[in-house]
Amino acid sequence: MTTNIIEFETLSGSLLVSKKDNDFYLDFPISSLFKDEENYQELISALGIEEALNIEYCETLDYLIVEVENDQIVEDLAPNFQRMLDSHLPKNVGLVIVTSKSTSNKDFDFVSRCFAPWFAINEDPVTGSAHTILYPYWSKRLMKKELIAYQCSPRGGILHLQPSTSPDRLYIVGKATVVLHGHLFLD
Repeated sequence: MTTNIIEFETLSGSLLVSKKDNDFYLDFPISSLFKDEENYQELISALGIEEALNIEYCETLDYLIVEVENDQIVEDLAPNFQRMLDSHLPKNVGLVIVTSKSTSNKDFDFVSRCFAPWFAINEDPVTGSAHTILYPYWSKRLMKKELIAYQCSPRGGILHLQPSTSPDRLYIVGKATVVLHGHLFLD
């Protein structure tokens, strides 16, 4: 890919962004998950979920994935954030991702919502880092390499997910619009 590349130094490492045609490719590391057999019933109840189909944990990020039956359940969630904060958790959880296969909109492969009241972020509107574990999770289940995800927060966001040129990385592809152009002078 012959493109312009910008490298951002973040607290969690380098983030490379490249441009091809009208698309921007954010190059993220993929993190691994493992099935979690611990009891998260207090948290599941606080989220307003009756039944979780699967729970997996990412130790690298302290993220918990909770899979539910359909996208309507994900969209209709009304978590009790105080109860989430008060839940006794068997592991350190910084972000809870509730997800399902997209059952009502064929434009998307899966949907999700992300909650992090432990960091004073009740709901994150569109969470790139969550998709670094959602991508391998759904890619394996749906047997697809390219996925379209919808994060159905009140603001909402569509994410195009593709494998990177490196097997342990992921491209999150999107568009951007210039809203301000100028020069910054530092003395």
